[in-house]
Amino acid sequence: MKIQDLLLKYNVVRNTDLWIKLSETIYDDRDVIKSGWDEIEGNKLTELKIQLRYKF
Repeated sequence: MKIQDLLLKYNVVRNTDLWIKLSETIYDDRDVIKSGWDEIEGNKLTELKIQLRYKF
């Protein structure tokens, strides 16, 4: 299994941050990832997560 991540942080305004994470996981031992409605044909899983954080 090989995992690659890219994490970005951007200060939007005072006390507010925007976080973006792009992650890719490659499974060497699988041709199908997950099961049911989440099933993915192939050995690569790519995820994009976005978070807006406000500190008070």
